[in-house]
Order: sequence, then structure tokens, then C-alpha cells
Amino acid sequence: MKLLLTNDDGVLREGLTTLRTRLIRLGASVTVIAPDGNRSGIGRGITLADPVSIRKLGGTPSDPIYACSGTPVDCVRIGLLSSLASAPDLVVSGINHGLNVGDDSTYSGTVGAALEASLLGFPAVAFSQQAEEGSFKFNDSGLPVSFPFAETAAARSPLPRPCSTSTSPLSAARRRSSSRARDGASMQTTLSSRLRAEPDTSTSFRTVSHLTAPSPTRTRKARTSSPWATAGSRSASSHRAPTSQATTSSSRCSRASGGQPSGRASRMANVASADVVVIGAGLFGTSVAFKLAQGGASVVIIDKRGVCSGDSKPCFGMLRRHYSNEVTARLAQRGIEILKHWDREVGVGDSGYVATGYLLTVPEEHVEALRANVAALTAWGIETHVVEPPEIAGLEPLLRLDGVAAGAYEPDGGFADPHKVTLSWLAAAAQLGASIRIETVTRLRADRGRIRAVETGAGPISTGVVVNAAGAWARQLAGSAGVDLPIALRRIQVAELRQPADRPQLRRTVSDMVNDLVVRPDRAGSALAVVYDQEQYVADRDDCAEGVDAHYEQAVRSVLAERLPSYAEAEWIGGAAGTYDYVSDWNPIIGEARDVEGLFLALGSGHGFKLAPAVGEVVADLIAGRRPAIDVSELGPDRFGRESRLRLAYGPSPRA
Repeated sequence: MKLLLTNDDGVLREGLTTLRTRLIRLGASVTVIAPDGNRSGIGRGITLADPVSIRKLGGTPSDPIYACSGTPVDCVRIGLLSSLASAPDLVVSGINHGLNVGDDSTYSGTVGAALEASLLGFPAVAFSQQAEEGSFKFNDSGLPVSFPFAETAAARSPLPRPCSTSTSPLSAARRRSSSRARDGASMQTTLSSRLRAEPDTSTSFRTVSHLTAPSPTRTRKARTSSPWATAGSRSASSHRAPTSQATTSSSRCSRASGGQPSGRASRMANVASADVVVIGAGLFGTSVAFKLAQGGASVVIIDKRGVCSGDSKPCFGMLRRHYSNEVTARLAQRGIEILKHWDREVGVGDSGYVATGYLLTVPEEHVEALRANVAALTAWGIETHVVEPPEIAGLEPLLRLDGVAAGAYEPDGGFADPHKVTLSWLAAAAQLGASIRIETVTRLRADRGRIRAVETGAGPISTGVVVNAAGAWARQLAGSAGVDLPIALRRIQVAELRQPADRPQLRRTVSDMVNDLVVRPDRAGSALAVVYDQEQYVADRDDCAEGVDAHYEQAVRSVLAERLPSYAEAEWIGGAAGTYDYVSDWNPIIGEARDVEGLFLALGSGHGFKLAPAVGEVVADLIAGRRPAIDVSELGPDRFGRESRLRLAYGPSPRA
């Protein structure tokens, strides 16, 4: 059996590699053509203006692996319409990282790839991760076990068809298809049965139709009182706002939207107005959108490349509270609390939080600053303490400690999954009525110092409030409304290495200031690493290569040989590259633009993952006219050009 395998999460993601291994084990010949990075949320989008490149990553002659710079649909079209691979018997898409049920199918790249193959006349099936009691199944350490999945699309036609819960969509498709499709459906059924019989499958195999089945995860949370219509409230974990403030914000947004009702009905239409337009479907943007939708606002999220496709794509996912300033430390504290208690705080999807402990190591010249930071963090209620080299060796025995004078340790620091977090926020916002549009914003329309509309390639969207969370593209976007942002860009590369199971495994998330290295475990035997001195300044994000440079492997191995020698010869899996936007004091810009009413900014830190959950709450409060639980006035866009209270204990760096 010849199979073409793709996904929307990226060619190196665990869902695809797990499925590839299983299929080869079953005797199939598998050609992988998958995106070179995350393309989640892009649906059946294709690349029009830019060239699409293909590069071979490895595999074997019978089971090759190719990375494609385009979308999942581009990958399918290349696999089926070019001479790169022989015609497959079946196209397989997945395993998707996260659920793909109900409304998800309208923008899922995983489902879009399978539908494209079906339209081209090839039988296709898509798989996604399966929920276990409202969450994804993990073992006690928090790491993914044998990847659970569910069959999520196997229709001959993309048009919806009635399907009872007792009847497999495969059976229905088989009855309605041509002889070729009947053969394909039969192969799918055989494949499903054999996968079910695998002894290490960790969960039941359930058939779900994307086109007809509702989400099985949990009942949707009741919407909180809307600050856009009445005196509002934040989520259960937050304070209640004064009536007068919420009412003021409501009147502003009502004027902007022309009285259009929010909710699912408006989001299914071609939205011409909204209470708030959020530009950027990355971590900050989706966090803000979720909190706004939870408060009852009608929200449109716009991104020109798709969900989690910009600065959030190569995000390292490290969680720590060790900052030099109280405001960022408190944002990180609240952010990690949300990531730890995702089910309570968000209620959709999963954050992938893993408490490895966070260990910061410093050379002698930074010991005094480290001790001062730890004392301040402790006074602010954050659990951390100074550790000396002998204790460091006990916490992470694999570390070589040459040049390390001291460290700081946070027991519940660690990492979470930026892609899961972003997609979960997006799904939660969509359940509450938010709409997402994959298109380019051409400019912000402002008149007499106020936001009036967002201009896109598909036409304007009338609004009185815009959240600029566009990351690397934020400066250009703000400039169209006459706002200058002092943002610069740096290119970051994240490497992935895999250690054999019989070798010692990294236990902690480590930030080493001696060698400018951050490294953390990712999944069983795998680790992610970043060497900061290999970062490059870039002028234009659109000209930035997203693949890892050829020389970067040697740079990473050289640093690992000094600090983590047991990983210096680990298998090189590859990695991802992108940019992060930052400002001179390495702290985010959060707040309303001084000269343009209704333009709110959430960008510019270069280390925003652990801050993003709290930033969503804060920005939603500011838009609604409420006083945020965390005072972010020091992070406002008007702080530049005047004396700032923000300090950099270790000098200008992402460790601000």
C-alpha cells in the first residue's frame, strides 16, 4: 500500500512522526510531504504569490521525508500532481496536535489537506488527537504517551452529509463512492482496524465526522456578564469591575460596531463590523481575543499567514518568573498559574504544562544581581531560591558547571506547548462567537485621533477598537495610523535533538548565562536548545528564512559539549526559525497608543509566552475601561523617550 502523509503542525511534529512509524510498521510505503513549520488554522489555503520550495529531510528510498515551505494543501497537490512521488493508494493527514471536531473543521489545515485530496479524486483520511475525559491524555510526568488519536475525516465529498453516531463515516463514504473510492474506504477500514489492534495504543479509537459531529470535550462555559452591554465582570478568578467604567467602554464599542449583535450568528457571516479587531493570531492575539469574547465582545481575529504562524511558531515555551521588574514577574506569575490550571481558567484544549523546574545559572559577575532578584521575587510571593554549584549538580546531574558561580531555582517552572495554547485560545474564542480571517491587513484607518476601521484585502471592517498583536509586522501596521513603535527584530533558531532511550535524559529546564544557552526536555528522549549568540538582527520578517541554518547544528553541539556533554552527540532532528520583536528595555509594550484612541498594543517583549495569559486579561480590562489586577502602566507605549523605572539586572537581553 502506497501512502502520502502530511499534516498542518509541521513535518517534525510528534503526531506525524508517530503515525509514520506506525504505518511503516504495518507494511505501508509512506511518502511524507509536510509543511516545514506550523500551518495550523490555514484550512484549504494555498500559496499564490510566493514560490513554494521542497527539500528532502531524510527517510529511505521507499519512505522519503520532504519538507515544504507551503501549506498542507500545497503539500497534497505537490504529492498528487507532480512527479515527486508515485500516485498513492491513500492520502493520510495527521495526527493533528489537538482536537479537530465541530467548527474546527472549517479552518483546520489537517482536514483541509484530506479534503483537497478527496476533491482531486484520491481517497483520504485525517486523524487528530483524542480527548480523554475532557483533556489530552498524558502520563504522570506530564509528557505525552503513545500518541492518542481519532479518525476525523474520511468523506468522498467535502459537503456535509447526515451521519448517525452508530454509523462510521467510512461506511457511508464507501457506499457513495466510485470503485476507486470504495477501494480506498476499504483500505481505510483495514488501516483503522489494524491501528486499533496495535498493543501500545493508549486510548480507544473513535470515529468522528468533522462535518457533522459536535465537540466531545466538554460543555461550553457560560458567558460571563458582558462589559459591552452592561456592567461586566472578569472570569471567576478575577475582580469585579465598576459599572460606570464598563458602561463607558460598552458605548464606545457599540458605536464602533453599529449595534451588530455579537455571537455565533455574526461570526458565521462575512463580518463588516466588530466591537474589536485583533490583528495577529499568535499567543498575545489569541489570548486577548479569548478574554474579550468571554466578556461578550464581538471579536474578529485577522492574521495574514494563519494561526501561530509568525513569532509564536518557533517559540521555545519556557516558563519562569525570574525577571528584574515586578510588573513582568507578576505577569509571568499569573500567566503560569493559568497554564497550570488550564481547565479551570480556559476550559478548552490543553496547555501542555510540564513542571520540570527552572534552573538559571550565572557567572561570577552576575551573582550579586541574581541574589537581589531572588530576594525581590521572594518578597513578591514567588517561590524561588538561590542555589550553589553543589545543589545545582544535584538538581541536574548532566550539567558540567565550568564557569558557573551560582544559580536560581523555581520548582514549578518548566515549559508548556505554545501551539496547543494558541489553538486552544482560538477554539475557546470561537465557541464564544469570535471569528478568524486569514488575510492581509493593508492599513488602519484613523480619523481625528480615533480608530475607525481596519482595511483588508477583502474590504474594510468597521471598528472602534484594534488590538495590534502583529509581532514582527506590528511596527508597519501601527505606522499606517501614524504611531511609531521602536521595535526591532531578531531571528531565533530552535534546535531539536533526540537522545537514545538508554542514555541519560535531561530533567530540568535550564537557562545558562555563561554560554548563552537555554535547553529543556521536550518529550521522551528529545530536547530543545537555543544558543543566543547565534541570533541575527533582521530588517524585514518577510525576508527571514524559517528553516534552521546549516551552521547552527555545529554551534549548538559546540555549546552542548561544554555545558551538557551527554547531548553533544545526540541525534539532530532539525528545528524551526523565526523572529521575535523586542524593544530596547526588553519588556513588552502593553496599553493604548497615546495619540490614537482605540489602538491597543500587545507586543514587543521577545519573551512573551509565559506573559501571554496575563496579557490577555490585562488588555481586555484596559479595553473595557477596567483597572487591571496587575498595574502595567510602566509598560505603556509612552515610556520611550523619557526616564523609565524599568531596570535590566543582567543588561539588555531576553532575560530582562
